[in-house]
Amino acid sequence: LVVTPTARIARDADVKTADYAYSLELFNAKTGKKIEGGFEHDVIISVPVDIKSLEDNGVDLDTIEGKYYDATKNAWVSAKTTSFDENSSKLVMTTDHFSSYVVASQSSDSDLVGESLTYTETENAEEWYSSDWFGPFYNAGDNWVYHYQLGWLFTEEQPDGSYWLYHEELKWLWTSSEYYHIDSFDMSYIFSESKGNWLFFKFSNDQSLYWEFTEDTQTSDWTPLQL
Repeated sequence: LVVTPTARIARDADVKTADYAYSLELFNAKTGKKIEGGFEHDVIISVPVDIKSLEDNGVDLDTIEGKYYDATKNAWVSAKTTSFDENSSKLVMTTDHFSSYVVASQSSDSDLVGESLTYTETENAEEWYSSDWFGPFYNAGDNWVYHYQLGWLFTEEQPDGSYWLYHEELKWLWTSSEYYHIDSFDMSYIFSESKGNWLFFKFSNDQSLYWEFTEDTQTSDWTPLQL
C-alpha cells in the first residue's frame, strides 16, 4: 500500500476541501503490479485532520466528510460512510476501492466560482476570482459576491447558465454571458424584474451608472449605482 500526500487538488465548485489530499494505491507484493478495481469487502481509512487548516479553507466542520475523486464525473464524491471525531481530530471513512481521498464539506461559494479563475492581483487572492464574462469579484460565501462595478450581489445560477442576481438597491436582476460582458461596452445589459425593463450599465470615473430602457428615457438619463 502506497499513500502519497498531494497538494494538487482538482477543483470542484460544489465542494470545499482541505489544501491537501491523499492518493492511495495498492500493489501486488510479489509482482509489483498495481491492483485496480473494486474490493470484495469495504476497507476503513482513518485520516488525521488539521481543524484550524480546514476552518481557514472554509470547510464546514458540521458537514465534514471523506470524499474520493471520480475522474469520470470530474468531481469529488462522498465515501460510503464517514464519521468525524473532533476530540481526536480524526476522520474515518469506508470505501470499496482506492483513489485520491480528501477531507471536505459542501461549498457555499457562489456558482460563479466554478467557472472562474483565481484573481491573483489582489491581497487575499484565494477569495478573488475573475470570470471571462462577469469580470473580477470577491467570493464572500453563502452565494454572496462583491463585484467591483455592481457591488454586493446574491447569485443564483440557472440551468441554462444565466444568473439571477439580487442587489439591495435594484432588487432582482437577470443576465447571462449573451447580454453582459465585462470587456464589451456594447454588452452591458441586465434585466430588472422590479422595473420590468432592461438596464444598460457603464463604469466611468470610478462610478457605476445605469440607464433604463423606457419610452421616456433620454440618453442623458444615467443613474448612479450605490456600491
